[in-house]
Amino acid sequence: ATKCLIEDGSNLLHRNDFGLLPVDVAHPNCREMVKEASLVAGPGPAVAGDLRAMHESHVQKYFGAESALTQSLDGYKMGTSSEHLTIENVRSQIEEATYIGISPDVIAAGWDLLGWMEDEKNLVDNIEALRANAPILTEDAYCEFVYKLQMTIRRVNGQPLPSGQGSVRTIELVGEGQALIDRSHAEFGLHGAHAAASKIGCADDEDEPTMDRLGKFLERAGSVGADAALLRDGRTLRDRLEAEVQLRSRLARLPTDFRLPVEGMTNKEAKQYWQESDIGHIKRTPEYPNPPPTAEGETDTSYVWIPSDSLRALRDAIKCTREAFVAAKNVGTGDDYLLDFEIILKEKEEARKTLEEKDAEDREAEEIIARKAAKRLRAKGRKKKKTG
Repeated sequence: ATKCLIEDGSNLLHRNDFGLLPVDVAHPNCREMVKEASLVAGPGPAVAGDLRAMHESHVQKYFGAESALTQSLDGYKMGTSSEHLTIENVRSQIEEATYIGISPDVIAAGWDLLGWMEDEKNLVDNIEALRANAPILTEDAYCEFVYKLQMTIRRVNGQPLPSGQGSVRTIELVGEGQALIDRSHAEFGLHGAHAAASKIGCADDEDEPTMDRLGKFLERAGSVGADAALLRDGRTLRDRLEAEVQLRSRLARLPTDFRLPVEGMTNKEAKQYWQESDIGHIKRTPEYPNPPPTAEGETDTSYVWIPSDSLRALRDAIKCTREAFVAAKNVGTGDDYLLDFEIILKEKEEARKTLEEKDAEDREAEEIIARKAAKRLRAKGRKKKKTG
């Protein structure tokens, strides 16, 4: 108030009825200001024209300062883009308005505007910094870029939003920043999970918790559009580990309870040694002991042979295991591990080959018996016709 009176042209050299100057009766809080202004005013009283000019100048400054700050407030609310609507200009307007002494409510609104603009700038700067340094793979980078943006968003969310288009812009920036944070969280987690899973030489069931963690971060990273190279490397590693677990599982399920021929067995010993599951048989069709009718276009009459349960189980298990072996090899399982697995698999394939040879012998013997039975049946039929 004292500043306003001084700048509005008050006569600081006029004495009252007691002969006291304004500096003599001024409050201690503003006496120094009045004293300095009195020295500038000089010894002579100001003329009316000077006072009027000073008053008009002060009024112009007052309304000019108020108008400039109000226009900035309105422009921000309307979302108007202007080279004059900058943090530096608004701060200068607030300082000028405070010096002139315009309405405290307008000045308070100006400080709010400055805070929103600074928050918006911090959001933009932090978003650009995080985007430029993505993907975030180290703790230092996480603290420098992700955590800083998190704190900025938390601070913005903890304050009332500006009115008008300013709030729309702030909400959009917060959403953009949060999306980048979510992506960075996923990338940082995926990088850590990949590093842990990469230490697995050849996966087995005990590694499933580490593999599950990798899978979860892959899913999360994929859902937020994470870095393509991180996703590619993570999926490649996951595929290898899963293929190795699958191969180990198939190897563990390879049959071990089958019987192989023993050289030098007598017929009596063979009958006691071989079980029902070890011996194939001819399918009993309605025509048996005659072969079933041939299909259209076929000329060879043959029996339908059912291999032994042991051979069929071993065939299926080896087929599945060989497929798992090829899959593991294709996704980069180490050669040392593949060599060990190949030895196990070849042992089973050798056993299958031996059972295949036995099966062929069993089939040949069974078909001889069946054909002899069919021959006797036909001979019996002819004899009945003659006697009839």
